[in-house]
Amino acid sequence: MIYSDDKHSAENPFFVNPKDPAYVLDSGTPCCLLKEEYWMREVYLQLKRSRERQEKGQKSEESESAQNSPEKTVENVPFSSKSPGNLEVILCASTYCPSCRTMVYDEEIMAGWKVDDQNLNTVCPHCSGNSGGTTDAVAATDIANQDGVFAPRLKIRMQWIQEMRNSWYQPGGLQESRNSSPEKSPTPQETCLEVAFVSPLVLRRELETILTSDKDAMKNESIRTTHPVVFWNLVYYLRRLSLPSHLFSWISERHHIRCVFDIPTQHDESRIPLYFYNPNHDGNPVFGAYNQKLQRKLEDGKDSNGMASWRIVTDSVNKNLLFKAVQTLVNSSRLVKNGSVHVGAHFPIFRDIQFASIDVFGRALLRDSLDTQYDTESNKLPPKIKEILPLQDHPLSQVTRACRKVFMPLDLF
Repeated sequence: MIYSDDKHSAENPFFVNPKDPAYVLDSGTPCCLLKEEYWMREVYLQLKRSRERQEKGQKSEESESAQNSPEKTVENVPFSSKSPGNLEVILCASTYCPSCRTMVYDEEIMAGWKVDDQNLNTVCPHCSGNSGGTTDAVAATDIANQDGVFAPRLKIRMQWIQEMRNSWYQPGGLQESRNSSPEKSPTPQETCLEVAFVSPLVLRRELETILTSDKDAMKNESIRTTHPVVFWNLVYYLRRLSLPSHLFSWISERHHIRCVFDIPTQHDESRIPLYFYNPNHDGNPVFGAYNQKLQRKLEDGKDSNGMASWRIVTDSVNKNLLFKAVQTLVNSSRLVKNGSVHVGAHFPIFRDIQFASIDVFGRALLRDSLDTQYDTESNKLPPKIKEILPLQDHPLSQVTRACRKVFMPLDLF
């Protein structure tokens, strides 16, 4: 059973004991470890007092400036509380492996970290398996130079939005003040940042170093600029763990911080994900120039296979016929050259099915069932086909699945 309208379906073959604290977050229940209302009550009171003082000061400044000059230009501050709506903050850790040019996603990055890591590197699951294992005698510099070893990056996208997206992550902060008038200037454009994505052990070590030199460092808002790697990684893990924090209020007093699998605009045109072909995404600015490019290809008849594959895959998942979905994507990337069969450059088959299914079915998708059934159905492929499939099309390892299940689920984009 892969897809079901019944959220409490007992047919899910990957049963997780809800009493097991290791997987309680995978249910997607927000604030199930610590209630935000209890933890953030004092923080919100301080924010309200600060906002009231700011509004009183702004009114007095506006009255003075009105007397001195007939017009006043309002500076367009990206995180200004006077901007309408909420500040949407998107955190995405997916990173291209520089060796095989395949996108490596959050749980795969985490599975590549080692307990004794002293650097920021992870191991790509798609190309590192092609080389022999390393020994403890190998120098760290040699390991860093090996194929499939790279330093992942955490991408941050911030933009003011009027309407909330459907998300596993709840918006937070204060409600919009009734006394404040929205800025007349245009809404600020998207702000993009990027920092190193580090393991929890490395993050803990860095945080301990900061607190050793300054025990009050986490009380100072300047940590966002003085230690951006620590700040943004803390925000990422706190959101994935659904834990409240005063750090969020330093980004904006009204925020919607979401952790996502994918940022559509970061993909290579030669490996476009299948979910891009969803007709509901036509005109969605999140996809940037890809919308127009795909539309032109479809109109010219150059990419009709992509749309057909999307329809077959989503329909197959809806009817619990996963083997048909796998077979469709294998055939779409299969090439015959000089009498031999091989596969061309393509987006990972499992991720294509997973993302297209999340995009269409949302929370009705039985995510654990998709993992186990993909493992089963991909083994039914003919041996000659299985031999030519790259590692990116293999089922996720048990460690990778566990790295995903100990956190809150990710939004798609």
